[in-house]
Amino acid sequence: MKLNYYFTLLICIGLFSVSCKTLKNTHEYTTYERNVVGREDVVPDAETARRIAKVILLKIYGDDIYNQEPLKPVLIKDSIWVITGSFPEYKPGGPLISGGVAHIEIQKKDCKVLKIFHGR
Repeated sequence: MKLNYYFTLLICIGLFSVSCKTLKNTHEYTTYERNVVGREDVVPDAETARRIAKVILLKIYGDDIYNQEPLKPVLIKDSIWVITGSFPEYKPGGPLISGGVAHIEIQKKDCKVLKIFHGR
């Protein structure tokens, strides 16, 4: 009788420890999922996309980016920010404007840069 009692107690303790470990691992995965991957977009709005693009484009193309302001962000398919520079305003009697503008595509959910180029 005592042997059955101890055996049942040992099985219950074992099952309890396994279930606690499983719950702990599930909680850690959920925390990781929420903090690292996130349920919200990393680049949620146009202003954030414009600021990120400006930093990246300044690093690549230098101060020429200031001549292409304002940078214009457009959200495509609710998942990709396409940010392009603007041509400087033409002034009558001034020099003709030639060349291209910077173009960058940034993924909304994780800020991954998909494409960068400059039309020249």
